[in-house]
Amino acid sequence: MSVRKRPDGGWRIDIVIRRGGKSVRIKKAAKGARNKGEAMELERRLRRELESRADPSAKSPLFAEFADDFLEKYARANNKHSEYESKKAILNQHLVPWFSGLRMDEVGDEDVEAYKAAKLKLGLSEKTVNNHGAVFSRMYRIALEWKRISFTPRWKPLKLPAQEFDFLTFEEARALVAACGGQLHCMVVVALNTGLRAGELLGLRCADVYPDKIVVRRAIVRGKATTPKSHKPREVPLNNRAHGVIALAAARSVLQTADSTAAMAVFTNTHGSELTYAMCRKPLWRACKQAGLRKIGWHVLRHTFASHLAMLGVPIMTIKELLGHSDVRMTLRYAHLSPVAKVEAVAKLDDVGKESSP
Repeated sequence: MSVRKRPDGGWRIDIVIRRGGKSVRIKKAAKGARNKGEAMELERRLRRELESRADPSAKSPLFAEFADDFLEKYARANNKHSEYESKKAILNQHLVPWFSGLRMDEVGDEDVEAYKAAKLKLGLSEKTVNNHGAVFSRMYRIALEWKRISFTPRWKPLKLPAQEFDFLTFEEARALVAACGGQLHCMVVVALNTGLRAGELLGLRCADVYPDKIVVRRAIVRGKATTPKSHKPREVPLNNRAHGVIALAAARSVLQTADSTAAMAVFTNTHGSELTYAMCRKPLWRACKQAGLRKIGWHVLRHTFASHLAMLGVPIMTIKELLGHSDVRMTLRYAHLSPVAKVEAVAKLDDVGKESSP
């Protein structure tokens, strides 16, 4: 940390700069600073002054200029296409317009807090603002690695409210399946019994299907083939219901195209071409309406898969592996079951009491 509080309550500046090809550490009292924010502002001024003396020509890049370098030299080479597009949208639509005209070393902690407060006031969620922070922090870390700057402002993630998600009850899931026909029926059954994301369903190929399992190796995101979200393949067992419909879908795809290779998609349109998310969204909505259900998206089927497993007593770590979560904290939200399931679970203790009673 470049600013520290002294035992007497005052503040001390502790920074390292490059001078003559060597690192030089400078410590001094932050005179006049009444709080940490004022001490940080003094630290920034001192750092800029010392660096300009050491190398008068050294200037950090403009925020907007380095954002372009970050996207084209780092994000394009190291991120999936969907991740690159997401970073590009966050920078161009939010971060660059806000910090436009500032050099990267002119952005401080107070500027970051002002940005977060303004975005929340506009109605953006805490999670969305944290996503902006992840891009901001990554860009600054890369700038530091490339020696374009000598320090980075801090972006403290906002505390997130408890995440809520929608899922279908067992009865609602059966009603939805009954309302679906043809290929939509196959896709919905597979989603409810495997937990695949929409992009993973669209990216599933005949070569990924085995008699007892599927191997999730790719996904279709924004019209492009990429790796799954976890960046690595995972195996998902097939129960009898899912195996039957996925075999039917694969056979249907073979009949619709002259190319019957294992590389072809399991779910295709009437011309044998891969489906897009847009092609699948409205048919699902129509099926929901026919079943008398609320309008849902494909991700609700993934939540339903995990929720049903949790309600049936499947261990959280097993659900984590099936979903392909890299962090168990993502899976723990399914441990919070519906009130009905909790009542039924506690009621089972009655039976235990009967067995042990004389």
